[in-house]
Amino acid sequence: FPSDRSKIRSVDEASFRGATNLQHLDLSGNLLITVPTEALRDVKRLDLLDNLDLNSLPSKVFSDLISLQSLDLYRNRLTSLPLDIFSNLTNLQNLQLDSNQISDLPDGVFDSLSRLNELQLSYNRILELHPALFTKLKSLQNLYLEHNALSHLPKGLFHRMNHLREVDLNDNHISSLHHSVFHGLVRVLSLRLSNNHLSSLHSDQFRDLIDLKKLNLDGNYISKLPTSLFMNLTILTTLDLNNNHLSELSPDDFVGLTHLKELRLNFNQLHDIPFNTFHHLHNLRRLLLQNNNLSSLHPQLFARLLKLTELNLGENKLDHLQPDVFQGLRNLHKLSLKSNKLRAMENRVLEPLKKLKAVDLSDNLWECTSVRILYISCWVNMHRDKLVDQPICFSYSPSDSVSEDKVLLDPAMPPLLQDYCISNATNSSSLFLLEIFNLLMMFFIAISPS
Repeated sequence: FPSDRSKIRSVDEASFRGATNLQHLDLSGNLLITVPTEALRDVKRLDLLDNLDLNSLPSKVFSDLISLQSLDLYRNRLTSLPLDIFSNLTNLQNLQLDSNQISDLPDGVFDSLSRLNELQLSYNRILELHPALFTKLKSLQNLYLEHNALSHLPKGLFHRMNHLREVDLNDNHISSLHHSVFHGLVRVLSLRLSNNHLSSLHSDQFRDLIDLKKLNLDGNYISKLPTSLFMNLTILTTLDLNNNHLSELSPDDFVGLTHLKELRLNFNQLHDIPFNTFHHLHNLRRLLLQNNNLSSLHPQLFARLLKLTELNLGENKLDHLQPDVFQGLRNLHKLSLKSNKLRAMENRVLEPLKKLKAVDLSDNLWECTSVRILYISCWVNMHRDKLVDQPICFSYSPSDSVSEDKVLLDPAMPPLLQDYCISNATNSSSLFLLEIFNLLMMFFIAISPS
């Protein structure tokens, strides 16, 4: 890295005079306080990023750069922009203003940029946006406003921005949205609203986003989903609702999401899910329900998720699983039941999962000495290669306190029973289970005092 002494502080206009074929000029990483523009009329790309002494720009500083297509002002110390700074840049397609200290954008500052495709304004200190700020940006496709200090979006902000494809509003302070703020954005593919202060949404909020494929609402304070919120998002593939305050779901919440492949509901407050909540999600591949308050699951909850490959139920309060709870999950590859309150598992609970490749059963309360531990113990012995972590079982005293722990592969059962379990790894018939039960009973009778 060059020392400050070797960095350029100013460039004379004569330095580039005669450079008529110059297309790309990179002046990044210097200490410029002015920009030489008169001799750069034919330059199409100008990089001025990382000029730490560049904290302001004179009015019309780029007025001679009429051929410019890309302007990079990333990571300077700009605090404001003159109204007419981009007035002659009618060919500009890419404008990078991220990682500065801009707090205010004057209305009209982007009005001449009718060909702009990408506008990067992230990592600034922008507090407010004028309703007409982007009105003239007819060609804009990508708009990045993440990591600012926005508290709201004015009605009409995206009016007539018919070509917009991607909008990033992550990590702001947005607490509410006008119900029509996204109306008309029929070509948007990705909308990111993560880590804001949203507590509620209007049922028409996403009405016109018919091309949307990815929607991020994680890291907010949403407690309830309004009816028909996602009704028109028929090609949405990813919906992120992690880290919200959802305590309940309705069977109508996900109606319309026929192409959804990933649904993230981790770190909410869900305590019960109606049995038909996910029945419309025929193409779902990943369902993440980690760290909620689920204590039970309806046996038909996952019955229609025939294409599901990953199910995360870790860090809930599950103490019992219905025998048919995983019925229909014939393509499931990955299952997490980590950190629940399971002490045992009923026979055949895991039998429908023929394609299972990885399962996490750790950090539960598996009870070593209970007859009911037999099924899961045998299953673990048969499928050691699928274990993500080593599950431990415990012995409980009459007062229900833990007295000792053992690896679930080696519970408190006679060696004969363990060998019998492993030798019949391919046998899952009820007769096999009955035979094991009889062996176990013989063992208990043999060791009981006369």
